[in-house]
Amino acid sequence: MWSRIHSMLEGQHSKIRKELEDSMSRPRITHRMFSLLQGKVSTKAIEIMEDEVKRGVALGIGLELGCGCVLRTTHCLPCACTLIDVKNNGSRVHLSDIHPFWRTLEYDNEEAMPKNDNDMFEELVDKARKSDPAYRNVFLEKLRDILHPDDEHILAPAVRENPKGRLRGSTTRNKSDFEHSLRKYGTPSTDASTNVQHMVVDFAPGVAGAPLEKNYTKGLISTWVKRFGVPKELWSLFYGWVDVGSDGHCGFRVLSHAYQGGEEDYIQMRDWCIKEINGFDVYKGLFEASVMIKNGLSKYENTLRRIRFIHQSTCGEEHWMHSDDLFVYASLFNWTICIIAENRYAKGPKEWQCMTILPLRSSNEGVAPYGVLWVLNHKSHWMRLYSRGPHDEVPMPPIEPGWIVFRERSVEHLTALYKTNIDNWHTLMGTTPRAPLRRRDPDAQVARALVFDESIDLSD
Repeated sequence: MWSRIHSMLEGQHSKIRKELEDSMSRPRITHRMFSLLQGKVSTKAIEIMEDEVKRGVALGIGLELGCGCVLRTTHCLPCACTLIDVKNNGSRVHLSDIHPFWRTLEYDNEEAMPKNDNDMFEELVDKARKSDPAYRNVFLEKLRDILHPDDEHILAPAVRENPKGRLRGSTTRNKSDFEHSLRKYGTPSTDASTNVQHMVVDFAPGVAGAPLEKNYTKGLISTWVKRFGVPKELWSLFYGWVDVGSDGHCGFRVLSHAYQGGEEDYIQMRDWCIKEINGFDVYKGLFEASVMIKNGLSKYENTLRRIRFIHQSTCGEEHWMHSDDLFVYASLFNWTICIIAENRYAKGPKEWQCMTILPLRSSNEGVAPYGVLWVLNHKSHWMRLYSRGPHDEVPMPPIEPGWIVFRERSVEHLTALYKTNIDNWHTLMGTTPRAPLRRRDPDAQVARALVFDESIDLSD
């Protein structure tokens, strides 16, 4: 009987030992996306990322705004939004995405007893004695410099008793032609992901520094007016522009450049726009959900189809950005967007439509927009403009008439906020405000058909 019990205990012991060895050599990975990290990354890091995946699934559609990317900052590991994208695409997390801290395995031995300072000094002296004379001379020279720092052969710099001081005359010099060309054409930079070359151009000099030559100033003004045909009254409002890639995504590239710091996230801007439209009913009135158009779909449904484009390739006109889409981004980011657009349907001389896009809704009532974004639409191509001066003084075009019809009560205070800017615009352009539009006007089509340089009266 005892032999049977002993045999059973030995079998259980062997089984437990095998399971422990397996757990040490093969970590249990619940997600396939972490299979490339098996045995190469700390199990603690994998557990943290698994918890982050659970958090991303719990956030759902609010992942993009609720992620916060905290894990990437605190632990240098992929955050929830990145892991969910990897999971949805069926791909895997690569070893290069993990910080070297989690890929390093160190065996810490027992701490050795610290040696006595005298013992360490004796070891150094014995080593110096047994070394060759050249090494011994270097050792003695270094030791002498440490023990007798005042005996170093280093002299203090000579002090001039009668310095000339600052020059009395002007030190301004004439810049070279090369420096003028750099200021005129900017420094081109290449987008690493799309290989699209964009350029920031300064076309209105005199912001800071010495005044430029007269011929150079005229050349910049003529370049700005001649290239785009924008009225001369507007050139003094800006100091440069950013020209993004012209592959059909230019409008979304401009928004990505403004809000993401680079134009390569234009697909993400499309996704955010669709989520914002689906999340709030205010956009159904803007895109006329009840109006049926082609394909048996409403304009609202066709708008979602137009914005939805997940391929990083050139898209056709059916997926281009429209000016109405800027209402969505103005509400999403709580920004004011000013448009200078060329009227493609004008007959005769070139016409420009200038308008201000305000948020249609606000989650924090009474909060002013965080900033002002200027965009230019020239021959259906979108570009970003950089305005001069503080935003509370820069002239701004009148508010887009459709805003008064579709906006919520939470943003009705914005008209008074920009009243001075709009008045400065009429003064600059020499225009006179026409009959105001009131909110009680039930016909939204009448509001959208008005000339864009009209003033807007929000009084009910």
